[in-house]
Amino acid sequence: MSDSVQPVELPACEMGRLEDISELVNSCLVSPNRKDKLAAALETQHYIKKLLNLFHMCEDVENVEGLHHLYEIFKSIFLLNKNTLFDTMFADDTIFDVVGCLEYDPSLPQPKKHREYLRELAK
Repeated sequence: MSDSVQPVELPACEMGRLEDISELVNSCLVSPNRKDKLAAALETQHYIKKLLNLFHMCEDVENVEGLHHLYEIFKSIFLLNKNTLFDTMFADDTIFDVVGCLEYDPSLPQPKKHREYLRELAK
C-alpha cells in the first residue's frame, strides 16, 4: 500500500509504550503525508491530553526514562507544525504540562525548571 492511504495507528497511550510512541512519532516526521496522518490521529484520539496524563504519572513515580521519552514525543509533535495541535498544547489547562515535558531533555544531566521560571515570571 502507498504511504497516502495508510492511517497512522497510535499505540495504546500507556507508560510501557512510551518508547514505541516516541519511535512512531519521530518516524512520521520524514514524510508530509505521514505528518498529516499523525496529526489527524493525535487530534481525533485526544492523544496529547492522554500523553499529559502519562507525564503526571511519570513525574509522580520519578520514571526518568518515561519523562525522557515524553520530551522526545512532544519535541516531535512541535515539529509537525500543526495549528490544531498547538491550540491543544497551548491551552490554559495544558501549557504548563507541555512545558513540564520539555524540562526532561535526555541530553541534559538535570531537568530544567521551565515551569518554576514561568510561575515566578508571572507573579
